[in-house]
Amino acid sequence: MPIRTASLLSLCLLLATGPPAGAQQIRGPFGFAYDLMADGHWEQAIEEFRRFCYFHPNDPLVPKALFSIGRCYELVGRFDEAEEAYRRVARLYADDPAGREAHYRAGEASYRAERFEEARIALEDFVIERPEDPWRWKARYRRAWASMRLHAFVVASEEFSLLASKGNPYRRPAQEISKGIEEIKGLPYRSPVLAGALSALLPGSGQFYTGAPKDGLLAFLVNGALIVASLGAWDQEVYGVAGLVSVVALTFYGGNVYGAINSAHLANQERLETLLRRYQSAYEWWEPE
Repeated sequence: MPIRTASLLSLCLLLATGPPAGAQQIRGPFGFAYDLMADGHWEQAIEEFRRFCYFHPNDPLVPKALFSIGRCYELVGRFDEAEEAYRRVARLYADDPAGREAHYRAGEASYRAERFEEARIALEDFVIERPEDPWRWKARYRRAWASMRLHAFVVASEEFSLLASKGNPYRRPAQEISKGIEEIKGLPYRSPVLAGALSALLPGSGQFYTGAPKDGLLAFLVNGALIVASLGAWDQEVYGVAGLVSVVALTFYGGNVYGAINSAHLANQERLETLLRRYQSAYEWWEPE
């Protein structure tokens, strides 16, 4: 799935930002734990960072160690635990660089877990509490994407418009996504009510309306055959068979109407998701150069 692939690729890029300041020169327990993380042994690294914090509770590297635990959880896809670890760092070391980044990454962990409403709230809190923080632009960009994933396009449009202002590091993708939102608003819409009504009048016509001609033809033939069989049985006064066939015909008729309604919903959803995936693959995890 393209969305998931993009998320996994972006997780791998977390390590590309480099180690915590001075970590390359630091040996001992912290350096060992960091080497494990850098080599991709994230589960082992978590235990070593925990061990370091336990035996060296007053070491100035403790905030970075706790933050690195969150990163390891994120890298193995355990986003709930990553969020919890980040929130702890943000709470205990609010003024430390690790605490400030952790404050942002707690919201991003919710986003990666596809809890977009929680992500929006967390990132909104970050923007309000840290209006001048270096992570503020990234927080606003991720918040806008959370709105997109929630299909709150009016809100997302406002947020991306603000990011499209001159001097913003996310200006280029924000401009393109703003165009995409306008494109989304112009997508052809198939009314589920109209689709159901059409199929109620003429079985299969609602499916034709939604762009599913094969389903429409099948619904027309099956329902037509059952209706003809039912009427023939009543006409010949074979009441037992007529009643049974009528029940089957009514069942298929109801299914035809329901199928048309569902077909409209699916058609609308498919057009929207296809367009969203295009913008997600290009810009969801875009980073300034």
